[in-house]
Amino acid sequence: MTQQHDSNRHGYGWKHPVLGGVGVIIAVGIIAFIDDMYARIWLIGSFGSSAAMIFGFPDSAFVQPRNVMVGHISAAAVGWLCTYAFGPTWWSVAMGCGLALTVMMLLRSAHPPATGTPIVIHFLNPGPEFILVPVAIGALILVATAYIYNNAVHKRPYPKHWW
Repeated sequence: MTQQHDSNRHGYGWKHPVLGGVGVIIAVGIIAFIDDMYARIWLIGSFGSSAAMIFGFPDSAFVQPRNVMVGHISAAAVGWLCTYAFGPTWWSVAMGCGLALTVMMLLRSAHPPATGTPIVIHFLNPGPEFILVPVAIGALILVATAYIYNNAVHKRPYPKHWW
């Protein structure tokens, strides 16, 4: 007997996916709006993945505020250090991603989408201020939006713990 494919195997009805998607639209929209307002990059690809995890799976340990904030900031710092020290080479970006995961895990703040932040840094080759703006501020916007939206609109408690 073959097993039937169940596209809804996690038991989601329509409400959770739709409200999660709307949360992503709002959070990414806020950062994209700020990006449009200023002549500086605020929107980075790893924020899209972070938003998907935060709004789609708010109970996950990977998306609690400490993980999102420390994960993105530490990954950006490691990525920037690798690019600064070794230049934007294929091996420095690979090292940046690998070391970012290592540091996040050592800090007990793993956030898988943040492992993509060193790739953004590799292509942009920004100064160290990039760690603060857009990375730290953008991660904070994601967490704040998730807190307000998940609790007020989606009626799902977020976060499970702050730190």
